[in-house]
Order: sequence, then structure tokens, then C-alpha cells
Amino acid sequence: METLPLPITKMKVSKDRWLMTKIKYEEDLTIKDILQDMMNKTYEWINDRNDLEHVSDYDSFKNNFIQTFYEKIAYDSIFMSVSEEELFDLKYLEEINELFLSLKSLNDYYGLKLCDDNFMDYFEFIKHNVVIHEFSDDELSDEDEIH
Repeated sequence: METLPLPITKMKVSKDRWLMTKIKYEEDLTIKDILQDMMNKTYEWINDRNDLEHVSDYDSFKNNFIQTFYEKIAYDSIFMSVSEEELFDLKYLEEINELFLSLKSLNDYYGLKLCDDNFMDYFEFIKHNVVIHEFSDDELSDEDEIH
């Protein structure tokens, strides 16, 4: 009886093990450290926008951010209407691209493959983890004074 060769398959590394992977040429730096830095920059960027608000707490945002890079999750927005999504796209596409490029340079510096060609995943992650307010409070108060 002839035995058939088994196909060679790659087993996915567990998320915890993947996060603890050491960065080449660095003694104490891991993928988790790099993702933490990237996540903090993203979280701060959202905080700096008056018309954006987080839809989850810091820890949930962090976990979702890491999960996005680990599994490349696809998101459906439950927090924005179509017009709000369009507004978000028009208003923040360039800024988020600049932020992504800065994170990608960090990624490239350490020779990782965390951000390779997945800007839209990153963009969609941010879009679906915030609420956009079409008019900031300042704009509304200015309108009230006029009337």
C-alpha cells in the first residue's frame, strides 16, 4: 500500500507567542512593544480631533488594534451613517495616510511586516472605532450666537 505524502501546511502562531516575538537586532523589544507604540499614536491622534470620539475604552481599543494586525479583521460600521462615513473619508483620509506612513516607517525600521500594504485595513479600523460629530460643539455655539 502506497502512502500519500502529507501536504506541508503552515500552522498559525498563537497571538501571545506572536506578540512576544523579539525584534531582530534588538535585545528587549518585541512585536507587542511596537504595536503598543503604534496603537498609542493612533489613540492620541483620535483624541486630538475635536469631532471624533472613541466608541470603546482604551483597553478594548488596544485589543482590537492588536487583533487587526494579527488577523486582518474586516469591519462593518455600526456607529456611522453613510453620510458620516463619507464625511470621515473626505476629512481624514489624507491625515490617516500620513499617520499610517509614520507607523510604516517604524515598522520598516525594525524590519517587520506589520503594516505592509494594509493602509485600508488601518483606515477602516480607525473609522469603525470612532464616532464622528458632523459639527463640533464650537461650531454649534457659534451658530447659536448668530441666531
